Amino acid sequence: MNLVTPEIITKLNVKDALVVADSTFDSEYDREYIRQTYDRLLDGSNCYFDERLKSNLVLLPYFLYRSDEKPCGIGGLYFHQDTPSSFWLGWFGVSPQFHRKGFGKQIIEHTKDLVTVFCGKELLVYLDNSNNLAKKFYEKVGFSLKQEIQVDETPSSIYNMELC
Repeated sequence: MNLVTPEIITKLNVKDALVVADSTFDSEYDREYIRQTYDRLLDGSNCYFDERLKSNLVLLPYFLYRSDEKPCGIGGLYFHQDTPSSFWLGWFGVSPQFHRKGFGKQIIEHTKDLVTVFCGKELLVYLDNSNNLAKKFYEKVGFSLKQEIQVDETPSSIYNMELC
């Protein structure tokens, strides 16, 4: 099995990360939101009020993942200021041509390791309820349904993974 190599997203590799985002997320709204997230990280404004989630967020590292030098995945971490021990998986995705090769699981393992370093107790993810492929993946790697919610009037779910 090929391994993925994480790189913190910087001005030098952000274009590669955006190519992965564009191939992974169908919604232009989501792709724009990802661009804004990367812009915040690159200009150092990683604490902000998120209108979509109605919460103060703190962005932690976001990564571009490569396999054999080729960009194959993206993902990062953030937390809500009022719950600093609960970490959220941000804009995680694997390019379609790299699906079913174990890269997604490797990225989740890397992310879990980071949450442990930050002394987090759980890893959570928002998920649009219509995304059945993602639901199956998250359940397969150990996440479980925590709560049904609405995000931007879209039926969504919060999945979590207890870490300690």
